[in-house]
Amino acid sequence: SGNMQLASINDNTFGNVLDSVWAKGFQAMAAIPLSAHSQVVAVLHAYCQTDHFPPMFLTILGRLSGRLGLMVQAGLDQERLELMAAAMEASSSAIVIADAKGVIEWGNAAFCRSSGYTADEVLGRRLNLLDVKDQGGTEFDSLKRALVSGQTWHGEMVERRKDGSLYTVDQTVTPMQ
Repeated sequence: SGNMQLASINDNTFGNVLDSVWAKGFQAMAAIPLSAHSQVVAVLHAYCQTDHFPPMFLTILGRLSGRLGLMVQAGLDQERLELMAAAMEASSSAIVIADAKGVIEWGNAAFCRSSGYTADEVLGRRLNLLDVKDQGGTEFDSLKRALVSGQTWHGEMVERRKDGSLYTVDQTVTPMQ
């Protein structure tokens, strides 16, 4: 149910399910759910040799289950982030992440192949290292306007590889909040 469940040898809340617990000399049991992303993912069981738990102990168990649930949630979130990172890295489409000032924070292998730069060479540098200065400013101005207004931009840009050669990129640029 998502709530702590208590049982005692003196009640029959769970029928015969706890007979093996009572046979071991325990007289009370608490089942405390561990939740991650609003779903119960595990249950912490505690047993007591008296017929009830002290209230402070139950409070501590509740807090412990909350913290353990957060740890489980963090682990699940980490797995999801690792999966997304692997997908972005393996993508055949060039992907680059830059901050609001245009400083490159990450680029995938496809970006490195198309630009001719290694990841180490572009990290911390501004995106303008790919700029071709003599293209008319309309596409770039359109891109800047879209990003400033929080909109996604799609279009073609001519960029310069590390070796100086030019290439056309059909790109989608999305601002991240």
